[in-house]
Amino acid sequence: MAKENHKRLLQSAKARRTLIKCWRKRFDGTNSTLAYVVAVGRDLAAFQVLGNDLRFDGFLIYRLRDVSRVHSPAATRAFVEKSLKLRGQRRPAAGRIDVASVRAALEWANRRFPLVAIHREEVNNNTCHIGRIEEFGARTFKLYAIAPDAQFQEDRDTFAYSDVTRIDAGGGYEEALALVAGLIKPRR
Repeated sequence: MAKENHKRLLQSAKARRTLIKCWRKRFDGTNSTLAYVVAVGRDLAAFQVLGNDLRFDGFLIYRLRDVSRVHSPAATRAFVEKSLKLRGQRRPAAGRIDVASVRAALEWANRRFPLVAIHREEVNNNTCHIGRIEEFGARTFKLYAIAPDAQFQEDRDTFAYSDVTRIDAGGGYEEALALVAGLIKPRR
C-alpha cells in the first residue's frame, strides 16, 4: 500500500514539475534526496537531483519498493527554486528516461553519460561500481569499471540486473572521473 501511495505522489509531482524530498530509509538512513521526478515506472522512479550546494547534480534511479517517505512539494521548495533562478540554473534536459526495467534504465544512462554508477545495496551497502557497460545480457550486464584514481580496471565485472538497487549518472563525481580519464573535455 505504501509503495502505491509513494508512486502516486511521485507521478503527481512529475506532472506538476514539483520539487520533492524523498527518503529510502532502508539504505540511506536519515539521508534524503532533493529532486524533481522525471519518470515513474511500475518498479522504478528517476529523479533529477539537487546536490547539497543546491545545484543540479545528475540523475538517480531508485526502486519504488525502497522509497520510505515522500514530501511533495518539498518544504524548502520556494527557497530552493529562488536560489536556482538567481544562479541561472536550469533543469538539464533528460530526454526520455526508460524506467520499464533496470536494464532499460542502465541502457539510457550508458547512452547519455560517459560513466554510470550502480549500487547493489542488498549485496554490499558500502560499495558502488562506476564504469561503462559494455554488454547487456538477458539477466546480467558487464561493467568496465573505473577506479577512484580514474584508471580503468583490466577485468570486466558481471552483475545481475536483479541486484541493482540504485543507478547514478551525470553527477559531479562521475563527471570528475570522466574528465581525469579523458572521456570528456574540460569546459572552458
